[in-house]
Amino acid sequence: MKPFHHSNEVVELNTETNIYNHPNNLIVKSNALIEASYKLGINEHKIIRFVASKIKKTDDDFKTYRISVKEFAESIGVKGNGYYKEIEKMSYELLKKPLKIKIDDDYIMAPWFSYIRYRDKEGIIELRFDKFFKPYLLNLKEEFTKYTFDQISELKSSYSIRIYELLKQFEGIGKREFRVEDLKDKLGCSDMYKEYSNFKLKVLKVAKKELKEKNDIHFDFEEIKEGRKVVAIRFLIKRKPPTQITLFDPEELSDTEKFMAKIKGYLSKFDIPVKDETIKKWEKYGELQVINVIKQVAKRKDIENYDRYISKTLRNIQDNTPSQTKEKGSTSIESLMTEFITDFTKKSVEVPANFLLKDAFTEFLTKKGYKPKETEQLCEKNFESLSYKTMIRIRENRKNKSF
Repeated sequence: MKPFHHSNEVVELNTETNIYNHPNNLIVKSNALIEASYKLGINEHKIIRFVASKIKKTDDDFKTYRISVKEFAESIGVKGNGYYKEIEKMSYELLKKPLKIKIDDDYIMAPWFSYIRYRDKEGIIELRFDKFFKPYLLNLKEEFTKYTFDQISELKSSYSIRIYELLKQFEGIGKREFRVEDLKDKLGCSDMYKEYSNFKLKVLKVAKKELKEKNDIHFDFEEIKEGRKVVAIRFLIKRKPPTQITLFDPEELSDTEKFMAKIKGYLSKFDIPVKDETIKKWEKYGELQVINVIKQVAKRKDIENYDRYISKTLRNIQDNTPSQTKEKGSTSIESLMTEFITDFTKKSVEVPANFLLKDAFTEFLTKKGYKPKETEQLCEKNFESLSYKTMIRIRENRKNKSF
């Protein structure tokens, strides 16, 4: 890969920003960047990858990415208010720890970020990758490795993260070999663990244990010797088989395990990434309701956080059950919406634009005797549920050919 030359372009700070979550939290890095040498702390590794996971496939240039300190801390399992100052300090320290990469016969040093701003009152950090990294993180067509932030979020050793990346490239081949000194250089520990026995104990064995417990790939390793000295390491890369909950007798599974197995199957079918802890929280909404929402979400291309969007949709549907009544006699908003949808969907089998649906519902409520302010409030609070249920009814009409 040829060197990337910096331009004199001025970075505008009010650029479009990407807030915390992005589909899949996917990290895509050029293999050349993975092969580079650098030494960072565990959370410095994570914040770089966390920001990298916010890059969209269609981005042609880096944006100023806004990171919620609280949500970043939660994503790596850290709690407590003291973490705000730690993240602030860590971000600034990153500016002193450049990456070293070899291009042709040259070694280049580059800072990870060209701009960092800590918004103390908001609990937010703004970061922007240095332009040097554009050919290594943007619009990659070949020679790249991808994985999700979740794969490394729980790792405790910075060496585990780097070994994971170096082996992930060769996952399909199943093995990879390094000279010991080359591996130390890539891991940023050439000046440490002079004795191989210490390197084996503090780096290799720690990474082996962590990846086996927490990751989609893990490894065994063989030592290659010249005489009695270990000079190289051959990694034997193994894929962790996916959890097959159906291998167990269904009678032995709890209701929650059965629910999660069913929902995870639907999510996998539509390639929708959601954390297990989030799926577990959906059980209270019922299997059928969750599956219906997943099927609708599968058609959307504009959702940036599936966990949040599906959870919010399920809450909105639950919040508008018939038990919740309004001021007009004993008529519930749910009953009003059902009446409206039944009438409205007789006139069309096409999903209406939001503004048309909102206008029609407003007119319907007005005829029911609601005042303008009440109508506006009801539309505002219930429109997402109304839109979803209208879409479901139209789909049923098409399927049953009842129109």
